[in-house]
Parts: sequence; structure tokens; C-alpha cells
Amino acid sequence: HERSPHLTWYDEADPCRHIVVNKPSINLWADVGFYYLPHVERIWETLPDVRFVCLKRDREETIQSFESYLRDDQCHWRKRRAPQWQPSVWDACFPNIDAGSRPEAIGIYWDEYYAAAESLERDDRFQIFPTQCLNTREGVKSILEFIGVQEPVVRLGIWLHKSADRYKGIEQWFMPRPIEREQYETVARLGRDSAPL
Repeated sequence: HERSPHLTWYDEADPCRHIVVNKPSINLWADVGFYYLPHVERIWETLPDVRFVCLKRDREETIQSFESYLRDDQCHWRKRRAPQWQPSVWDACFPNIDAGSRPEAIGIYWDEYYAAAESLERDDRFQIFPTQCLNTREGVKSILEFIGVQEPVVRLGIWLHKSADRYKGIEQWFMPRPIEREQYETVARLGRDSAPL
């Protein structure tokens, strides 16, 4: 998940550096990282079979989420930094945006991010899914099928972030058959050796 060192938004020398290749024991890798977006086409030049799942969250929810966890002295997007803002390792992962306030900068970032994502969606190796897809069996199945998992068995007994009050009452789903030991070991390996799809 968001492996270090993070990719930079601009001037990234090697956007494929987190992708593990030539491991015959593993046939599927995954990583989570918003900062892959500006490098998708360069990654495809080197690794044409890589598929990208882009999750899309509501614009206002995104702004509120960033506002709720960023410290007052943080703003990753602002082109001109105010004296009170402290540098962060995350700053280079975001684009520089000229905006009057942090919420405005986040909103512009959201607009530009999904405009770029929609232009990439013309390729069948990139697909945008609503974030809510992660909360339903059908949604998770559609993501897994997109990345090439044949006949996925979806098991959702998901952990929800403690601030996700709106998701209360979501049923928990269980696998229709017990998980086999070799499946468990594959899942464990995938957790250790991950890279973007």
C-alpha cells in the first residue's frame, strides 16, 4: 500500500520501480497509489499488460476527508507555499495547483485527477469504479474480473474506517466454500510482494 519511496507527480525517473516482475510463483501483484496516474502511459510502454483500477469518490467527500486529517500546517497541492506550511514527504506526490485556499486546491486536484483518469479510460487496461464498489459483492467481483481474476470468489467481511458511519448496517458476506490452504498462502504472498496492477 503506497510503497516508499513514493512516486513523484513530476519528473519521475522510474515509474515502474515498485512493480515486481519475473516472479514465477506469483501471477498477480497489486499496489495502491494515487500517484501512479500521471505515469500510466509510461508504465504501459514498459509493461503493456498492467491494468489500472481507479476508484472514484465524491468530490465533496474527498475535500472533507483531506480537511479532516491534514494538519493546519499542511497543504500538498499549493503552488505557492504559505510560511506556516511545513514540508511533507507527500508534497512531491501531488501536482502544484494555484489556488486561494486548501479546500479549493483539493477541489481543483479532484477535477484534474478525474479528467486525466477519464481520458485514460479510453484504453481497456484502465477503468474507473465508484469507491462504493468495494462495499458490495457485485462491485468487488466487477473489479476482480476487470483485472483478470477468473471466477472470483468474493469474501467481504470488511473492516470499515471508524469514521465511516454512513456504512453502518452493511451486511457481511462469507465465502461460499472454505478457503483452501494454498489459496490462503497465495493471498499471504500477494500481501508481501505487491505492485500496481
